[in-house]
Order: sequence, then structure tokens, then C-alpha cells
Amino acid sequence: MNILLVSQAKLSKELGGPKVVIELADALTSLGHEIELVGPDEVYSYCKKNNLTTGKYSDNLRNYISNCHDKYDVIDIDINFLFESLKNLHFSNSLIVARSVLFIPHLLFIKIPIKQTLVSSIKYKIKKIFYGDYLNNQIEKVEKGLKFADIINVSNHEDFNLVSSKYAEGKDVLCLPFGMFPDKFERLLTANSQKNENNIVFIGTFDFRKGCLDIPKIFALIKKDIPNAKLFIYGAKGLYSRVSDVMSFFPSYLQKDINVKMQYTPDELPELLKNKKVSIFPSYLEGFGFAVLESLAASIPVIAYNSPGPSSILNKEYLVRPGDYVSFAEKVIQLLCSDNEYNYASSQAITTASRFKWEDIALDTVRHYQLALETKRAHLKSN
Repeated sequence: MNILLVSQAKLSKELGGPKVVIELADALTSLGHEIELVGPDEVYSYCKKNNLTTGKYSDNLRNYISNCHDKYDVIDIDINFLFESLKNLHFSNSLIVARSVLFIPHLLFIKIPIKQTLVSSIKYKIKKIFYGDYLNNQIEKVEKGLKFADIINVSNHEDFNLVSSKYAEGKDVLCLPFGMFPDKFERLLTANSQKNENNIVFIGTFDFRKGCLDIPKIFALIKKDIPNAKLFIYGAKGLYSRVSDVMSFFPSYLQKDINVKMQYTPDELPELLKNKKVSIFPSYLEGFGFAVLESLAASIPVIAYNSPGPSSILNKEYLVRPGDYVSFAEKVIQLLCSDNEYNYASSQAITTASRFKWEDIALDTVRHYQLALETKRAHLKSN
């Protein structure tokens, strides 16, 4: 098949959303399919080269796809851009797949704790006056995109349940997770042979969705029982750009035992995870949770909130009700204080990670897409 994969953001493996389609493209290519992978830069360059009007990403994407969509069997596009990019275009010969890397409508039911200042509150009210309610506008775009798509592709069971019950309208909904290639699995596994210290790691942007208000509370409780515990935060850059911004969330007495690395490259991760004992992931909403999978592959047990994404990867004993930072800390302490429990969790981590293979996921993706495409073309032909 000839498949177009459209990224939601700049093509970089350092960003979770684009990383999904970059790695999926590699897996699909290895199966012999023709894959074209584009992000904002590639689409903009195409429009400039062909003297097409340029503007915001969705407009550029619309120009790009309208010019060359006939050559694709499948157009797999992030759901947040689908409707604005494809509305009023007709795709009788192509399958339109709405891909969700982060299903925003969950935020109608999931309340993420945030810290608002007077300045941020004023800015929010001003933006709302000029641009309307951002969340509701985004959800409206998602809903329109879902109606326009032929099939819907989500990455965790909670997305699947919500989409199927409220948004599918009779469409096929696929639940295909993300994965890891064997070479990366091996690098992560061999990198973490030593676990001699009570080192705790959090991988991810330090922001409210990821639980940045809960992480200091969790670490403070752990320190009460395990005074020599240390916290390592990797890949924090996002909402905040400086180490001092992240440190300001922690009381001064904890800061000497915290190490923050704002950015890292994928190749650095195995070395960074050396001698890390437990990974914490108190995120309130994910599409999948690459950080969870990468920690598990390094044989590091993960404690996470029972939220969309992690709940489709981890067994129940490693999940905590979102917001319950006390129980979260207790689970971490229990692992760190019991060699038997820790050794079992560490071996289970490797077993769990080994289930998520890009090769298998790519095969499932192709199988579903081919069947859906044949069904669509047969239906059009019969009419």
C-alpha cells in the first residue's frame, strides 16, 4: 500500500507525538509498503516549491493533500488537524484514518490540578474573550474530524471505550498501541544492570498534565521513609524551559537530592537510566506513555496513575487512583523496601515491555487498513 502518515508536529523523535509516526513509518517500510511521512516543515516546503498559498499548518496541509491525494491508498492523519485539512475534499479511492495520539475529549471528565497565578488567570480570561473556549473549540474539531474519517485509530483501551460509546457513530475503531524496536529494547535492557541506590526517575515534560504538582508531594513522602532516595527528572522542557523553574516546585530541603535534565536525545536514554531503581509516572492523561514502556524495557518497575495510556500497559498492582499521591508514594516505598517484591516487579517489567513490538503493531495496522480499504472501494463500486 501507499500510505501517507501526517505528524501533528515537527518530525523529531524527541517529541512523543511525532515519534509515533516516525517509528511506525520505519516499521511499515520494513514490511515493503510505500510510506510518505510529513510534518509542518515538509508540508510548508512543498507548498512553497509549488507556489501554493501558505499559512497555518492545517491550511498548508489542505493544499498539500488536495494536490497529491490520488496517489495514496491510505491517509493517516492526526485527528486534531483532520477536519480543517480535509473538509470539502473528496477521497473516493483513499482510506481516511483519524489517528489519536492524545484524545482531548477525555478532559471533559478528567480534572487536572493546575497552579494558577494572578497573571496567568488574567491572560486566560483575555484569550477566552478573543479566541473563545480553547478546550471546547479543540473538542469540536475532533468531533468533526471523527465524522469525516472512514476509521478511527486510538492507542489505549480507555480511548477506545470513550470513542466507541460517544463518537464513533458506527465507524470501525481500532485500538493499536505503540511499540519499540528490538535494538532499542536491547540497549535499554543491558544499560540498567546495576541498581544499588534508591534512585527514582521521572521521564517527561514537567507540566500539569504529567502531574508536576503531585511529584513534589510524592517525593517528600518517599524521603520520610527512605532518606537516601534521590529523584532524577529527564526531558522536563515544555511548559518550563529552565532547571530553576522546575526546582521552584520543590521545597528547598528536597532540592539537593534532585537532578533535572531539561532535554536529552533518544540515544542518551540508556545511559541516563543506569542505576535507576523505580520510575514514577503520575500523568493524568496520555495517548500511550513511551516513558512507561522505556522504563519497563530497562527492567525498571513503574508506578503510575490509573489513567488513559499507562492503564493499558501496566498491571493493576502498579496503578494508583489519579491524584492519590499518598498511595502512590506508599507503592514506591514498598518496592524500594522489599527485595522480593522489587525483583518480581523488575522481571515483570521486562516481560510487559516485550509485548509491545513495532513489527507486530505494523502488521496489525496493515491488516486493518487493507480490509477497511477493500470494503470502502467495494461499497463505492457497488453504488
